[in-house]
Amino acid sequence: MSAVRTKKRFRINYMRLFLMLLFIFVIAYGVYMLYIGAYETEDTGAASPDRTGEQTEPEPPQVETAAEDENPFALYYYYEPERQGRYESYAASHPVFAPDEVVWRVDADIDRFAYTNISTVTDFTPPVLLNKYRKLPDDYTPQNLVNTSSGQQMTQETKSAYEAMRDDAGVAGRRISAYSAYKSIEYQKGVYNKYVMENGRDAADSFSARAGHSEHHLGTAIDLVGVAETTSSFAGTPEAEWVTENAWKYGFIIRYTAENQDVTGYVPEPWHITYVGNDAAAAMHELGIGSLEEYTVKYVTHKPKND
Repeated sequence: MSAVRTKKRFRINYMRLFLMLLFIFVIAYGVYMLYIGAYETEDTGAASPDRTGEQTEPEPPQVETAAEDENPFALYYYYEPERQGRYESYAASHPVFAPDEVVWRVDADIDRFAYTNISTVTDFTPPVLLNKYRKLPDDYTPQNLVNTSSGQQMTQETKSAYEAMRDDAGVAGRRISAYSAYKSIEYQKGVYNKYVMENGRDAADSFSARAGHSEHHLGTAIDLVGVAETTSSFAGTPEAEWVTENAWKYGFIIRYTAENQDVTGYVPEPWHITYVGNDAAAAMHELGIGSLEEYTVKYVTHKPKND
């Protein structure tokens, strides 16, 4: 009886010991796992696991593109930094214009009031831009004026181009002739003052140039007439249409059109052609440049970078 009881008590002690060790092991393992989890979620630069067991990708840094801070006017080779404020002001008051058009218009001084900040032209090689912001010296007279068969005066190269165009128009069944060409600065002064007396200065400025500002002073401008032999009846005639389509082939442009009236400041004159040279006339035709102001800014005052 005594021996049997001793063995049974021994078995019960082993069982308790085993259960106690198992309990300690479970507690220790749980503590260990909690410690590891807390360590990995600390701000050490390591990514913590999400619920799926996959690591989350860090978001890429936000990089600002250069375009966001880019000056839209400085993209063009004819941009002039000192005019930046004027570009911004003109763009704000004319939101319909794209940045490139804002730049060349401001470069041509169209943003300013007419007949203010006037500059004097010193280079008389065609194309020469004269307008309400650019004038000739008060004593200017062309040195190479010649007479046409009809008694008009113009420069020799203008005369040659005009006669070639006139003859080709005749072959096409269109009769054109020069009504007026060269006018002296003194003569224009009297004409302009007469218009001011009759119509007022604002009205006169819309169709007549002030002395020194007229292209007729250069001997490169011609007022054309057709069969009716008056400038006022030239618009809309077959002769006017032929000239509009073909003048560029001879180095001429229609200087004052309805499309560029806000640039030139003059009402349309389909009879008024200006000799600018074959290269300039062809370039304006091919590039769709509608005014001598735009061409002068882009190809005379400034040059394209690939030229």
